[in-house]
Amino acid sequence: MRFIPLLLLCPLPASGLLPAVGHVEIAPTYLSTNQTWSWASYWYDDDLNERTDLISTLFFPGLNRFYDTEDAGNPDNLGCKWLRPPGSNWDFMGVDEDEPVWIFSDTALASAGFQANPSNLTGNMHFTLTGVEGPVGGHFSMFFGSAPLVFMKTIDGIDITDVLPKPSSHYHTSWAFSRKGLWIISLKARGTLRSSNTPTAESAPQPLVFAIGDLARWRASHFDIPALRDPAISGDDADPDHDGVPNLLEYALGGHPLVASTRREDDGLTLAPALIPPATNGGPWRFRYLMRDFIDDPDITHQVEGSIDLTAGTWQTSTATPVVIDIGGGWQQITVNLPSGSHRFARLRVTATD
Repeated sequence: MRFIPLLLLCPLPASGLLPAVGHVEIAPTYLSTNQTWSWASYWYDDDLNERTDLISTLFFPGLNRFYDTEDAGNPDNLGCKWLRPPGSNWDFMGVDEDEPVWIFSDTALASAGFQANPSNLTGNMHFTLTGVEGPVGGHFSMFFGSAPLVFMKTIDGIDITDVLPKPSSHYHTSWAFSRKGLWIISLKARGTLRSSNTPTAESAPQPLVFAIGDLARWRASHFDIPALRDPAISGDDADPDHDGVPNLLEYALGGHPLVASTRREDDGLTLAPALIPPATNGGPWRFRYLMRDFIDDPDITHQVEGSIDLTAGTWQTSTATPVVIDIGGGWQQITVNLPSGSHRFARLRVTATD
């Protein structure tokens, strides 16, 4: 029985975005002296701590599960899955009736609301959609209310009509996504100066990150926005720390994608799966690894495969029933008996689901 270990190298600096969980408001401000914009956020986190952060350092986390109507007041219950209502007035969402759509809703507790306009501006602020990056075939929309007032939608592309004329007061909209995954929504802002009643300069496009599902949240929490936009750094098959472990495996096993290490990020346990000798003479060898106990519906599949000689086409998926032990902290220890035979190889195959 042989096992091919993972290749591990030296660490790299780590970076990532912080989850904006709680009552979070987007708060652009305009500096008239040099005609520039700054995009901050104003919010209370789950511990009711008042916070101000640059919006470029945050992401809005969503869950790949249905909205819990019994827990409507919990901010953690936002950014969840709904079923698209009937009626042609909901076609802008880009999915059929009763198909799932993920919504950060326009309730008063919602994340990704808008703060009242800065004091040096008067009247409406205008937010224009300039770009949407997300899962292939997905659509983004922004609307308000149950008889939807639609501000933005990508089902017909992006054009000058994709604008939110935000009133001067604190305001919430619903942000809707037709697929789970990582989304980057880019907006421009403009307003009217109170002192002169003249238009401001328009801001540069500001990216806002929404991460729906376990994998997307993990990716957003480990990479900054430039890296999230570059699949050669943050994609499933990328290996930015050059330790021989692609990002999808780092996610599945608990590693850090920017730190080459033999240890898991959370608890310091060994990252690599292990072969366990037979417990009794003539008993089976066992293949053991740690795997996430998913909060959402799993966004990866994993199975153990064996081969007698590493030749392509000889790998076979184990049919043995795995022994699963909950070790806490959102992780499980999984042990699979391997088929009998000499000089066999074993590997763990992890695949992302759509």
